[in-house]
Amino acid sequence: MIQDVIDILETKGWVQYKLECPEGHCLFGAIAAANPDGDSSEDIVKIRRALFKKYNTTDITSWNDTHGRRKHEVIALLQSASSP
Repeated sequence: MIQDVIDILETKGWVQYKLECPEGHCLFGAIAAANPDGDSSEDIVKIRRALFKKYNTTDITSWNDTHGRRKHEVIALLQSASSP
């Protein structure tokens, strides 16, 4: 599922302050779009762990919407979450 989130952000775009809009998805919106059945809690835990390890938070939405946040940081976080 994490690779699906990356693909959504890369192809449809990344935004802040909105789950989804014509310009793209925020991180949480991309997670929801990649997981319509809501059954990927293990991957969400991996994302939150990576977030906590690097940024000392588990709040996906607030982190995504932090002023100055960039798409490459979001992609890097997801890549680190998918690494063993």
